[in-house]
Amino acid sequence: MEIAQIEDWIAIAAAVFGIVVAIKGLAEFRNSIAERRRELRWKKASTAKQLIDEIRANGLAAAALKMLDWDGADFVKPDGTRSQPIHASERRKQLRVKDAYFSDDDEPDAIFVRDCFDRLMEDVSLIENYIKIGLIDFADVEPFFRYYAELAAEREERACLAPFARQYGYQPFLDFCDRFVPAGPKA
Repeated sequence: MEIAQIEDWIAIAAAVFGIVVAIKGLAEFRNSIAERRRELRWKKASTAKQLIDEIRANGLAAAALKMLDWDGADFVKPDGTRSQPIHASERRKQLRVKDAYFSDDDEPDAIFVRDCFDRLMEDVSLIENYIKIGLIDFADVEPFFRYYAELAAEREERACLAPFARQYGYQPFLDFCDRFVPAGPKA
């Protein structure tokens, strides 16, 4: 074998080696991207779970969810006293935006009801914002909220909750609910 042939074989071997190294590097890069995506997905799911856990742990927000689900339940208020049984018809009246002045004699639990829904709408608005900016995925919060969102979309509930949400700047709460059930005619 002549030196020229040896040099050609060395050049070919170097080129093949370079291609193999490049392919291996691309494969490792692709794997690192896939791993990064898995880590990001896990962080999103973990953040969503944390937000749901915070709503469950917050007495006011959890009470608002229970009020949507139960009719006539009583609650322990932040001051440690118990509310009267809160019925849906009373709750809807207490969430009004016109003539929203209450006396403890006439509606002793009105402020509590309003505080509960204010906190729930604040928390859910934050979740909606996080979904919109991509910090969490809707799929991670959907199972927990589906039932409550469907309750909130019922005609009487929507007619009560929508004006309250709009009046106090919680349009994202309504946007979140609309992800589950289209709102139809706006209340």
